[in-house]
Amino acid sequence: MMTTLSVGDTRAWIDRFADAAEDQFDSLTDLDRLVGDGDFGMNLRTGLRSAVQRLRSDPPTSPGEVFARTSDAFLGIGGTSGPLLGLWFGRIGAVSGVEVTATDLASA
Repeated sequence: MMTTLSVGDTRAWIDRFADAAEDQFDSLTDLDRLVGDGDFGMNLRTGLRSAVQRLRSDPPTSPGEVFARTSDAFLGIGGTSGPLLGLWFGRIGAVSGVEVTATDLASA
């Protein structure tokens, strides 16, 4: 069982999150239409695509940088999910060091 995330692990986690969001885009949008305005799938896709691009164009050197760039990507989109995910990733992005622990994630 993994108890820490290195920069590579963290980037891979964001990539898998982005892939899963792409795969579930229609379902996420349909679910949000039932209770909201149906923009969750698009906002999640937009934020994650931006995050992946930011990580590829300027590779981070720590897990905190991965999360901080992901935060910036989400803070740049609208809806409710953009600011909420941006704040959450920003809290995780405040950790320092070459690894993020389960405790760091839970604290965020």
